[in-house]
Amino acid sequence: MSDLGTMLWKEVTELFGNRRFLRVFVLVVLAFGILPSISAAHQHGASPQAAALVALLRSIFVLFAVMVVVAQTAPDLVLHERVGHTLEYLLTTRLPDWAIFGAKVLTASAVGYATALLSMGIQLVVVGILSGQDCIGCFLPRQARPHHRAGDDR
Repeated sequence: MSDLGTMLWKEVTELFGNRRFLRVFVLVVLAFGILPSISAAHQHGASPQAAALVALLRSIFVLFAVMVVVAQTAPDLVLHERVGHTLEYLLTTRLPDWAIFGAKVLTASAVGYATALLSMGIQLVVVGILSGQDCIGCFLPRQARPHHRAGDDR
């Protein structure tokens, strides 16, 4: 298990030292976090069907952001070893192959999970700023949200 931890540490430090990855990660998270919220902000209260469609589209944008970042990250993890001529050296170490491969898969999965969380968080913040009200249910259709009555300060 410590072999997997060692490889995870190596992959994460190399990944966050890569400026190209950081640029793509930030751009994708911001683009897929802000654009769906801005484009659908005026349609959110039109009807229950429109609200459900907007919630579905926001979720699809989050999934698309995850696909873009993971599709960029996973090959980059292997190509970095290949370009740096460290793949052969890494395979001749005492580390088992499952630890090397597992660290690359877990790192790409963690990056995808972080992308989803950050994109949803940015969407919530943008919807809250644009609507000026509570944005707890921006991923839920209008009917599934808790209703707030006027004068109820709880």
